[in-house]
Amino acid sequence: MELRNHIEAIINETFSIIDDLYKENQEIGNGRFNSESSRLVFPKYRNKDKTRLSEQELRFLFIERFNNYCTEKKLNLFYSIETPSEESYDFRATPKKHCNANEGESAQFDMVIYNESKERVCLIEFINNSNDAGEHEKDFLKLSVEGKGKLCYFISLAESSDNGTLGEKQDAKQGIIPKFKRFADNDEICYDNITYICHCINNRGGFKTIYAGKVNRYFGWEKKSKIFEK
Repeated sequence: MELRNHIEAIINETFSIIDDLYKENQEIGNGRFNSESSRLVFPKYRNKDKTRLSEQELRFLFIERFNNYCTEKKLNLFYSIETPSEESYDFRATPKKHCNANEGESAQFDMVIYNESKERVCLIEFINNSNDAGEHEKDFLKLSVEGKGKLCYFISLAESSDNGTLGEKQDAKQGIIPKFKRFADNDEICYDNITYICHCINNRGGFKTIYAGKVNRYFGWEKKSKIFEK
């Protein structure tokens, strides 16, 4: 099985696990935690009767599943987290840009996967869908510049969704599509090699998982190609 299929199987299994944990392992409420799939707990805010959800839960669960999957499949893959970029960037510019080696500053990738020859073969960014468009632009720029010849994933987590989550209406100011429109004029960003996925863990009335990008298998994801229209 090629690397892409392995990575996307891990992604899909991570989504399944995080859905179960969000139902069973919230600090808020009565009952007992369940350790069957993971010991991860979703904590509560100090002054709110509300559960905290961030991209960190997604990242840690992915790493747990990555390690188990590699053991099960006997894959000789390795990973690093908060990995320094190999290129420099100016994130204060508008639009944000890639710089020469003696300009700008280093960035980081949330997770990099390597083969046994120490080659970077997959770059992954995890993000909470509530983050602003500026954070999205940084990640897509890094993936565009350094992802050539590699697998690249931008994986976003949403707590809930409704008809306005995508922001498909022409005059919409909030939502996933309007975020992309805010940096559509950045010519250094190319989506051809990036698989974007947004997973919603509370599916009441909204999408479950949407994606756009080049994938060989659907895994139950629904493609929304208009996200990437410039």
